[in-house]
Amino acid sequence: MSESPQSDAVFKLEENTIGNAEVERLDEARFTREMEQLVQKAEDLRLKQMQNYRARKMLSSTCTILFVLGGASGFGWFFLVQSNLLYAVASILIGALVPILTNIWSEGPLKSYYKNYKSMFLPRLAKVVGNMRYSPSKGISAKTLARTGIIPPHKHYHAEDCFIGRYKNVKIILSEARLAKDENNIDLAFDGIFALMEINNNVFGGKTIITADEATSALASQNLQAISLTQPNYAEKFNAYTSSPQELGSWLDKKLLKELSEMVSLFDNASLSAVFFNKKYIFVMIPYSIDMFEPSHISVPVSIRQHALQCKKEIEQLLSIIDVLELYKDKEVQ
Repeated sequence: MSESPQSDAVFKLEENTIGNAEVERLDEARFTREMEQLVQKAEDLRLKQMQNYRARKMLSSTCTILFVLGGASGFGWFFLVQSNLLYAVASILIGALVPILTNIWSEGPLKSYYKNYKSMFLPRLAKVVGNMRYSPSKGISAKTLARTGIIPPHKHYHAEDCFIGRYKNVKIILSEARLAKDENNIDLAFDGIFALMEINNNVFGGKTIITADEATSALASQNLQAISLTQPNYAEKFNAYTSSPQELGSWLDKKLLKELSEMVSLFDNASLSAVFFNKKYIFVMIPYSIDMFEPSHISVPVSIRQHALQCKKEIEQLLSIIDVLELYKDKEVQ
């Protein structure tokens, strides 16, 4: 199996990447204000690069017409009139090569726009949605994913658009992720979002899986014991499994299930799965095929507002899960 994200140590998020900044909830007014400012900067960048792109395209088109006609004329003159095959072929090659080079040159602003969108805009977006840090290619390591026990079989793992932070001394990392069954990344086993949290005290005994996904339920039932959720509303939505029923603590209550249920609704009733393992680690897997952070075409206005708002809500849901589990910090397992 191949792995694209830079590996973090198993169960360890990168301290120097997270830093000391605290993830925070922004009120709607502040978020709207800062988001509008950010989108305006992105629009200014897009419009500038679009103007450069169109100017270069026009010049490239003019060069293409002139050199194609010139090459064809040169070929006719040297081949038919001068009977010089070498010069005739050279005319055709020059007439074809210059348009190719000018077309590559004309694509420069387009490539620059996409590159700057990732390197300049998204780090600022990470700050706006929750004072987090952004990496275009980092993600949860494949070794860590393997320990969750719910990752479907795959040959290639790719993560991108990673947000990293700390909240109440809890480390958080989330990213878009894809698991492919083939080397060409065509047949996907998973397309969505991975999130990992490491809390600062031991809360969970054994491994517990809460899932709304049938395939994950079938996988979990092979090695873990099914447990009944006492709240009817959540029992209809989730299945739960654990390796140690006798160690299952009071943390698995309606407050936690409510937060997970709201996250399901946030992502269009996605078949969310959550794993609580190794005493203090939480992994959340959310199927969601929409690529939230890719730039639109340069001719289309920046439309990141809705996805940014969704990202903000997702982060706040993770924070709410942490808030619930903080209630049990004095009830540590050994």
